[in-house]
Amino acid sequence: MSSDTQARQKALALFDTLVELPALEQREQIAKITSDDAEVAAVLIELLRADAQDSGVLDRGVQGMVADVVEADNTPPTQVATQIGAFTLLRPIGRGGMGEVWLAERRDGAFVQQVALKLLKRGMDSDAVTARFMQERRILAELNHPHIARFIDGGASADGRLYFAMEYVAGDNLLVFAQARQLSVRDKVRLLVTVCDAVAYAQAHLVVHRDLKPSNILVDANGQPRVLDFGIAKLLGDSAPEAAMTQTGLRALSPQYAAPEQVLGDSISTATDVYSLGTILFELLVGVLPHQRQLVPIEALAEQVRNEQAPAPSSVLRRSETTTQGLQTARMLREISGDLDTVVLTALQRDPARRYASAAALADDLRRWLDAMPIAAQPDTRGYRLRKFVIRNRLAVGSASAVLLALLAGLSVALWQAKVAGDQTAVALAQSQRAEEAARQSAEAADRTRRVKEFMMQTFIGADPMRRPDDAPQTVSAAFDQALKRIDTDVANDPKLQIDLLDDFGEVLINQGRFDEARVLLARSLTLAEKHYPADDPVIAESLLNHGSLASYTGHVLESAPYIERAVDILKKHEADLPIQYSQALSGLSALRNAQGRLEESLEISGRNVELARKHVRTGDGLAAALNNHANALLEAGGHDAEAEAFSRETLQELEQRIGSNSPLLENPLSMLAQILYRQGKAEAVIEVNERRIRIMQAAFPQGHPGTADVLTDIAWQYAEMGDMARARRNLDEAIALAAATGSTRTMIPLRYRALLEVKLGNHAAALADFDRALAPCIAGESADTLCTVVRINRAGLLARMGQGADAMREVDAAIVELGKRDLMEDNEYAQALEAKAIAYKALGQRDQALSTQQKAIEHYIAIFGEGHSEVQRAGRNLKKLQE
Repeated sequence: MSSDTQARQKALALFDTLVELPALEQREQIAKITSDDAEVAAVLIELLRADAQDSGVLDRGVQGMVADVVEADNTPPTQVATQIGAFTLLRPIGRGGMGEVWLAERRDGAFVQQVALKLLKRGMDSDAVTARFMQERRILAELNHPHIARFIDGGASADGRLYFAMEYVAGDNLLVFAQARQLSVRDKVRLLVTVCDAVAYAQAHLVVHRDLKPSNILVDANGQPRVLDFGIAKLLGDSAPEAAMTQTGLRALSPQYAAPEQVLGDSISTATDVYSLGTILFELLVGVLPHQRQLVPIEALAEQVRNEQAPAPSSVLRRSETTTQGLQTARMLREISGDLDTVVLTALQRDPARRYASAAALADDLRRWLDAMPIAAQPDTRGYRLRKFVIRNRLAVGSASAVLLALLAGLSVALWQAKVAGDQTAVALAQSQRAEEAARQSAEAADRTRRVKEFMMQTFIGADPMRRPDDAPQTVSAAFDQALKRIDTDVANDPKLQIDLLDDFGEVLINQGRFDEARVLLARSLTLAEKHYPADDPVIAESLLNHGSLASYTGHVLESAPYIERAVDILKKHEADLPIQYSQALSGLSALRNAQGRLEESLEISGRNVELARKHVRTGDGLAAALNNHANALLEAGGHDAEAEAFSRETLQELEQRIGSNSPLLENPLSMLAQILYRQGKAEAVIEVNERRIRIMQAAFPQGHPGTADVLTDIAWQYAEMGDMARARRNLDEAIALAAATGSTRTMIPLRYRALLEVKLGNHAAALADFDRALAPCIAGESADTLCTVVRINRAGLLARMGQGADAMREVDAAIVELGKRDLMEDNEYAQALEAKAIAYKALGQRDQALSTQQKAIEHYIAIFGEGHSEVQRAGRNLKKLQE
């Protein structure tokens, strides 16, 4: 075999992989190959010039092609006549190995039709290439489906070159469309079902696509997908074109989405497309491919495929470091785990015989999942079918259960007399056993109380000069730290006592702002509790509530969801005997729903909790927490400012009567009161409340606390509005340093305000740096709070001021979508978004739209705050700036 032939075979083996890469990566790989074998690299370059990367409407859509084609290959397209058949060529929009794709137009009187016209290249008229081109034309001509790009016309040009015209589809590829619109799991599945239907139609006409991938599925502006590029499709039962390609040594496929049988050179069937559809669905759901195939020749790629094992999508989502964390991730996991995992893994079976037999079968199972019906891929057990039936028919099942219980009750009455004698004996025995168990529990509780007393006395023995050893701690703080260590030694043989102490000491650490240490203790407590108590025991609920409190303190409110919701479920069963604990759980649930944007639900829960607290809790921290939580829910719901203030002041009165006027427990309700007063436009009252807050926090925590950082931030902004920018910056710098030192994501808050301060001063570069630092926890998935969206809005306004109007508009539009999802379109966050959008319009030179959008923002502020509020006045000043 000649060296030329060997070089060409090696080049053909690498071509399939290289042709899929972006231009930059393609050039890097060519450089590596050149250093190893310049002859092979020369052949590859020739092949790639004939097939420009991501060529044509068949891969990316017409409008997204032009720049990439020019970048990938500056060689001018083959000169052709401007008229091909009935079509006028407008401009080249892509090139491939066989030909060129042109945007063309046909005019017939008032009728105008634009098409993507594929024209066979000169010199590409070998028997094999011509057969493949004609096969694609024949396949398209036979397929007539609303979600397959239509064949329109075909023939030969005046100079004898073959062509065909197909529907021109303007849109985004499947992945880009889903990501840009932030589709839910169910919407993604619905979209893929439509694609499956189109592929199933082709398969019913004995056509296997063989090159399904996101870039070959375009979605138009109406959300309707089109399947494109049947260029390497196989007609079942017609092997002539396949044989011709095999003779060249080229296996036509897209490596990342190809089924194993394509890579291994085995028989192709309708299950081949199912594998590609499964790969696309996997990527749609979790954002990554189910495998990591490397850039290698086909033989090495085959070895990779033989050793592949697709993971469950939900397992990838759990491990992902880039997926948005918190509630959104938990909801996605619940939806994907189970049946949808099973559907995807069935589609991705390496053995075609174990996959769905066709795209239609895959679509059927996905529809069953959407309808909560049993799926075909799931073992069809009675228990599985019953679970699905209950999900679909909750009300009917409830009614049927009531009937069944009535029948059972009737039957039990009929049998009762036959059991009376035996039951009397059993009751007597049970009473004796219960008495023994009660005595045992009482003795156990008494012993635990004694051991707790001994532990605490040992902790504070340093206060007794007659008993204090030389190495005893000299301060309460030091005694506390030493006691933390003794939990693992002094009570190691009593796990239930360990649980109590770990929870109690964890709460103290949270209040001290020592969050990392608290997290370790609470994790140990929950692990032990779940090991030594039943799953619905209140002891577990206490540990769960502490986890939820820690998440809220550190700025991860949404991450408290699984802890708070589970605790509420447990304590609801104990409402009568543990009303204080249940009330605490409801306070946490109301705050969580508020952070999730479920404002009406939050208000309903907090109102119900106030009734519970007044009836059962009456005084103390529990009642105060319920009152303060309800004040917050009223404020967030809007239109209840006076009522919110009344509940806030009642909260303070309740706490002051019990703990005095200088306790740090007052900081949270004082912060709430300040927010309410600010909403009412009472600036002087806000200053007075904030000064009290900072006095309390600095006295209680001279070494610093995250709550102190919050107060410093609020006061700093007061100074900024008064024009004292230097003092405002000093306070914000101190707040940022303090929040960072305590390891809290609350650093976002003072960073945001310092960025806004820099905007006021015209220091745009410094402001952008602060906004980017504030967004870091959001990008890393450490926070999914509404504050992330607010910072994006503020950053968009800055980009617009810096002249980056297009970037600003994209950013603010994405933020508005997020506000809609959080049900915040009636709050002041939306007004801020409108202001940012107005500045973006001005940066884009659209003055009228800028003014009308700013006016909408002002109207929104008036609806929230009233005519004379400072926010309304500020927005009015911004309107005047836009008019300049």
